[in-house]
Amino acid sequence: LKALPQGAVAHLQLNDLLGGLESIEKIILPAVPEQMLPPDARQLLQMDHPLLTVLGGQRFQAPLNEATIAQHLGLDARSPVSLTLYPGDPRRLWILGIPMANREVLAPVLTGLLAPTEVEEVTLGDKTAVRIVPSLNENISEVYLVCSEATAFLCGGRSMAVALHSMPTAERLDQDTFVSRALPAVEDQLLNLIVNPDW
Repeated sequence: LKALPQGAVAHLQLNDLLGGLESIEKIILPAVPEQMLPPDARQLLQMDHPLLTVLGGQRFQAPLNEATIAQHLGLDARSPVSLTLYPGDPRRLWILGIPMANREVLAPVLTGLLAPTEVEEVTLGDKTAVRIVPSLNENISEVYLVCSEATAFLCGGRSMAVALHSMPTAERLDQDTFVSRALPAVEDQLLNLIVNPDW
């Protein structure tokens, strides 16, 4: 919130990515009919995180945990992931915040997800960003990547990237009157959504 510009229509935040997966696991496991499973699968259910162990084993040959996610995806699995929407064209006026554990690992992961046809470094005032033309979604013509020390921000348009770089501290989202009132009610939740009623 401290990095994002004010004026958002909505802000969706998952405060703990791995915690979210663990919560899904807690919902799914009680519904699994243990007696109908083969013996090997029953043994798996006795583990602390059987679903995460299976998911990690299939993809990374290791249980899915904070260290595995950092090593193979470059993500900080215990930090917030957020999507913030701003008034106007929804194809361009959004910012996705991705917590980084290792940017060198995360870069090829993002490249694989976006499947870019064009990548270039661009100057935004006295700062730089990476402009990406993704082939993944025909409704999104370009994406701008702006990084802080701990977060990669994917922006739907140039104006969003400029705002991230140049917005004064007093005009950041955490300083917004409505957000500062609403935040205490949701900040301890695993998943929170703040919608500005003025929009």
